Amino acid sequence: MDKTQKINFNGGYVELFVPLPPIYELGEWKVRVIGKVIGSDETTKAEGKRILIEKGFTTNGNKQWEFYKKLRF
Repeated sequence: MDKTQKINFNGGYVELFVPLPPIYELGEWKVRVIGKVIGSDETTKAEGKRILIEKGFTTNGNKQWEFYKKLRF
């Protein structure tokens, strides 16, 4: 199973990856997805940030271009 996926946009891309395997807890699976913005300059990185925020990702503390989302299924 491939653990990464890329979303391309003008001037860069967003890389989504799962750093750890899913955890089964209290009858449901939990997984954390990390999104990292790769862009040529600050303007294109802001476009990647907008894409991730629209998909429900949250900022990852002091890491400016890294985001996360916790999924349950």
